[in-house]
Amino acid sequence: LELKVKGNLSILNKKINFKDIKMNDYYEASKEDLKYFNDTFEKIFLNKNILNIFDVKRIQKFITEIS
Repeated sequence: LELKVKGNLSILNKKINFKDIKMNDYYEASKEDLKYFNDTFEKIFLNKNILNIFDVKRIQKFITEIS
């Protein structure tokens, strides 16, 4: 899986803004997809503790959700 992501993360506001997501050079996220990815990422990683970003189980859950 080759995942290319552009965006920014606001740790203080617990928000993420994906600007571009490409996967394996054949998929490029639409604006609707980016909104979904933003919401899903915030729900899984930023709901309680910013250190959740480094939790392997949460990373796997996020990839499963967006696949």
